[in-house]
Amino acid sequence: MELEPLFLTPLLPELPVEAQEGLAASIPYPTRLGDPSEFADTVRFLIENQYVNGEVIRLDGGIRMQPR
Repeated sequence: MELEPLFLTPLLPELPVEAQEGLAASIPYPTRLGDPSEFADTVRFLIENQYVNGEVIRLDGGIRMQPR
């Protein structure tokens, strides 16, 4: 099961600050939650660049979440 990367979406600010900090600390680099604009920039790049095809691009700060 593929888990979604951790981006600072409207849902995350509803979590306690300690939970947000714990999630961010689990991301190797950079040690922070992703900004939605970073996701949008990647999507824009993929749409505009006609030479990219058949690639998996991990936009996750290097996080590898453990299975439950």
